[in-house]
Formats: sequence, structure tokens, C-alpha cells
Amino acid sequence: MFAKEDNAMWRNVIKANYGSDDLGWWSKMSSSSYGVGFWKSILAGLECFKSLVHFEVKDGSRVLFWHDVWCGDRSLKTQFRGLFRLARHKNATVHDVISWNGDVHHWNLTFVRSLNDWEEGSIYSLLTLLASKAPR
Repeated sequence: MFAKEDNAMWRNVIKANYGSDDLGWWSKMSSSSYGVGFWKSILAGLECFKSLVHFEVKDGSRVLFWHDVWCGDRSLKTQFRGLFRLARHKNATVHDVISWNGDVHHWNLTFVRSLNDWEEGSIYSLLTLLASKAPR
């Protein structure tokens, strides 16, 4: 609801008090210790809730490539922990790592170093999974 109801008064109040994440999906945690116990209690379960939300990619500009559940039943950072640790842009959106040449798309994944031989199986599995998820 928070992400969809851009002009709702309740959302504007929450956003004014706590802000929102860069993509506009969630409000931020409060850094204040006074008068926000109820909101902190709600947001305490946010990470668990996020793991249960499956995103529809569309153009990919509001879906985090590694963190959000959009390709499979878990986030890519959970499915491919080793590759996530090596990812150069851990907070990239799907839009950031995909490029198009006409109707053909390419995944532009960058890592902080070249992958070793024993890591090739992981990148192959990741690319196979990505190939099964046709972006729009």
C-alpha cells in the first residue's frame, strides 16, 4: 500500500515523519527515541515481510537486483551468497544491470574481481535462472 498510494494522506504523514527508501517502497526507520515505539514495532518485522513479497519487475527501476525477491522464491543475494559478496554494485536495480539491443537483453553483472574457476558454476546457475525470467 505504501508504494502504491502516492497521494494518500496517511502515506504523506508517514513519509514526512520518517522519510522513505530511495525506491519509494518502504518508510525509513525512525532514529528518534521519543514517541515512535509503535512505528518501530511495525518496522521491526519489515525484513521478514520483504522476504515474503515477490516483485513484478516491469521496467526494473524500482526492484533491487540482489535484495528483492523477483527471480525465484528467494532474493538473489540469498541464492548466490558468494556472487553477492563479490558484486560491485550491491544496491543496483534490475534496470541498472540489464541492457537491450533491440528485443534482445543482456545482463551486465560486474564484480570486484575476476571470478575463479570454482565460481563459474555459480555464475552459470545465476545466468540460467535469469534466462528463465524474461524482463519486459
